Amino acid sequence: FIVGSKLTWADIACMLLMDDWVAGGFYTTEWPTLARHAQRIREIPAIAKWILGRPKMTPPTTGTPSREVTPSPDVIPPTEVTQQQASESVTTEDIPEGPYKLTYFNLRGRAELTRMIFASKGIEYEDIRVEFKDWPEVKPTTPRGYLPLLEVGGVTICESQTVARTAAHIAGIAGETELERAQADMIIDCYSDIFDSVVNVFFEKDLTTRNELIAKLKTQTPEGLKNLEKILVDNDGGDGFIVGSKLTWADIACMFILDILHKMMPEAGVDLDMSALCPQLTSHSGRICGIPAIAKWIDERPAEEPRKLPILQAPIPKGPYKLTYFNLRGRAELTRMIFASKGIEYEDIRVEFKDWPEVKPTTPRGYLPLLEAEGVTICESQTIARTAAHIA
Repeated sequence: FIVGSKLTWADIACMLLMDDWVAGGFYTTEWPTLARHAQRIREIPAIAKWILGRPKMTPPTTGTPSREVTPSPDVIPPTEVTQQQASESVTTEDIPEGPYKLTYFNLRGRAELTRMIFASKGIEYEDIRVEFKDWPEVKPTTPRGYLPLLEVGGVTICESQTVARTAAHIAGIAGETELERAQADMIIDCYSDIFDSVVNVFFEKDLTTRNELIAKLKTQTPEGLKNLEKILVDNDGGDGFIVGSKLTWADIACMFILDILHKMMPEAGVDLDMSALCPQLTSHSGRICGIPAIAKWIDERPAEEPRKLPILQAPIPKGPYKLTYFNLRGRAELTRMIFASKGIEYEDIRVEFKDWPEVKPTTPRGYLPLLEAEGVTICESQTIARTAAHIA
C-alpha cells in the first residue's frame, strides 16, 4: 500500500489517477511500480465489483471520449490483497508523539494556522523560520521543493492543510467524533478557498491577471464568508463554536482568515466591511482570539518578514518588434490583430514548414510563436499576446 500496511483512500486516489491517465490515451510504462499498485487496488474484490458494475459514463460532447478502465488480470498477475485485508481499519487513533519540528518562512502565511493550533494547547515544537535569502540553498533539501513541512515521528509531512490537520490531531482539537472531524474538514476547505484566492493576488506578477483575481475577490470572498457564517449560526445559534461544543481547528482557521482579510484586502485595493458582512463570524473571531493561550501567542509571536505586492507598472518594451511564426493564423494571429488594432509596426516573420527543421534548433524552446523586443525573446502564445496588448 502507499501508506502504512492497510488500504487507505490514498491508494484508491492513486488508482483513479492512473486510470484517468490511461483513459486520456497515455501510457504508464514510465511508472511501472505505480501501475502495478493501481492494478492491485483494482483487483480488491469489492473495488473490482464496483468497477465492473458501475454505470457507464455519459460521453463528453467535445474532445476525446473517455474510456472505462476495468481490471485486467491478464496484464498484471493477480494481487494477493484480500478483501479482509482491505476492509481492516484502525479502531483507535494513533496520535504521533514528539518532538515536532515545523519549518516555514519567517511569515505567518501557510504555517500560522498550525502554529496557533499548537499554541492553543501548549504543544511544544521547534519553530524553524527560513529567511528568503537562504531559500535557494534550503529548497533542494525539501521533499517537494516548498514549505511548510512538519517533522514528526521520523516522518516529514508536506501540504499546509495536511500539516495543520496533523497538528489538530496532536493537540486534540480535530473534532470529538468522526462526524465532527468531517465537519471541521469541510470548513477548512472553505477556509482554504478564501485563503488561496487572497494569497494568489500577492504572488501574481502580471498586472492584467492580478486585476482579474482582485475582481473575483470582490465577489467570491463575501460569498465564502457568508457560507461560513451560516455554518456557525446553524451550530447552536452561532454563539459558541463552529463545530460541536468545543474548540476545533476550524474555529482557529475562521479566526485566522478574518485576520488575513483585515490586513491584506486593503493592500489588494478591496474594501470589505466584515463586521457588517458577517457580524456573528466577526464576534466568533473575537472569542477565539480571546482564548488565553491563543491571545498569548498572538501577543508574543515573532514579527514576520515584510512582504509587499510586487511593482507591476514596468515600462512598456520599446521597438523594433519581431514576431516569428509559421505562415498560418493559429497561435500568432491574436498578436497580429492586437498590433494591427493600434497600428503598431513589427516585423512579421513567417517560417515555411520545409524550413522548420533548420529553424527549430535556433529557438529557445523548440516551438513558435516568438516575440522579440529590446533584445529579449518571449515565448508562449498567450504571454506574447498579453505583451502585445500592453505595447498597444
